[in-house]
Amino acid sequence: MAKCRMLLQENEELGKVISSGRTAKLEGEIALQKKFVDEMKISQAGMARCKSNSRYGLCGMFNMKVILGLILLVMQIKSMQMSMVYRIAFLHS
Repeated sequence: MAKCRMLLQENEELGKVISSGRTAKLEGEIALQKKFVDEMKISQAGMARCKSNSRYGLCGMFNMKVILGLILLVMQIKSMQMSMVYRIAFLHS
């Protein structure tokens, strides 16, 4: 009986260690997502400046590059969000 209690206690401790590792990983993914959002804000500010200076030429190419970059970032963020939702659901199941 004592051995069973000891094994149960070890299992609980291991579960806590595993959960804290998963939590740290999710926190890292959230930090990465925040970085993407910050980059999007910077890109949008650059696009607004360029748009106010000129409608065509280099700014037009810059705008296209920024727009395509933003689309890519949005897709990456959505992918990360879906991954995080899956992992959170997995943790709670």
